[in-house]
Amino acid sequence: LKVHPGKTFEVVAPTETTSGLPLSGLNEKPVQSGGAVSFGYIPPAMVTLYEDKDKDGKQDGDEPALPGVVVTIGGTDYKTDDKGQISVQVPANESVNVPVPSTVSGDKDLVLFSPTSLQSVGPGGHLFFGYVPASEITVTLYEDSNGNGVQDAGEPGIPDHETEIDDTVYTSDENGQVILKVHPGKTFEVVAPTETTSGLPLSGLNEKPVQSGGAVSFGYIPPAMVTLYEDKDKDGKQDGDEPALPGVVVTIGGTDYKTDDKGQISVQVPANESVNVPVPSTVSGDKDLVLFSPTSLQSVGPGGHLFFGYVPASEITVTL
Repeated sequence: LKVHPGKTFEVVAPTETTSGLPLSGLNEKPVQSGGAVSFGYIPPAMVTLYEDKDKDGKQDGDEPALPGVVVTIGGTDYKTDDKGQISVQVPANESVNVPVPSTVSGDKDLVLFSPTSLQSVGPGGHLFFGYVPASEITVTLYEDSNGNGVQDAGEPGIPDHETEIDDTVYTSDENGQVILKVHPGKTFEVVAPTETTSGLPLSGLNEKPVQSGGAVSFGYIPPAMVTLYEDKDKDGKQDGDEPALPGVVVTIGGTDYKTDDKGQISVQVPANESVNVPVPSTVSGDKDLVLFSPTSLQSVGPGGHLFFGYVPASEITVTL
């Protein structure tokens, strides 16, 4: 500043810079002509996400930034710019935790490589997080009808089931599979729930080691199913136009089960065991029905399905 000699001046600085950096102290200070005065501004904390191609834990010149990644800090969402960076304004002498995402999806799936522990940063600090191409672990959930811990022929996968693994919820596909994105070249302990969301119990261990690029499966014991229906053509099987019999009570092992809208009940039976199913010989409703087939006592185990057909009752008049 060009000023009169031999005088004292009050120099006033802006409370923040044009780029938004806040002033760290007083914005008005006295100074004599020929002297000097300074004003400090608090720099932001910086975070950079990049692809660590050579896995050396630092961003080299040819290692690309990861733009468009959302990082949530203190309840606020920040999105990385073209340089893979976000800037966070942190008060002086304080710091914030930076929970970057463990995976990043884009042209290719990436997983966090380094550092993997939660990091914190203060004003003027700069954190770098390197990501590497993900490997996969295939996890299969299946119906283990015989409880042997192996997916045998005829034991289907369990589709559309939500499974929480390492605090992430996955939904199994039509084959009962979920794909985990993991670090390449490592062994992981995959922990599956002890029962599915629909209540199917696990048939074996719920924790198994598997290498990245590998596969692991978890078997669950399916229920035994029982269906009651009207067998209009008396052929011993439920055809498409033969109605279910809802609301019928079937007592199995001292427990009452009531058929649903599909005429079905499901019974959880331990692996390698079975239960007898004494269905009622008659069913009353809009019309009276009698059991047609099968008429002998039937038993069923996990994954099994029994069908009981009923036909309209006839009458015998007895006169005394």
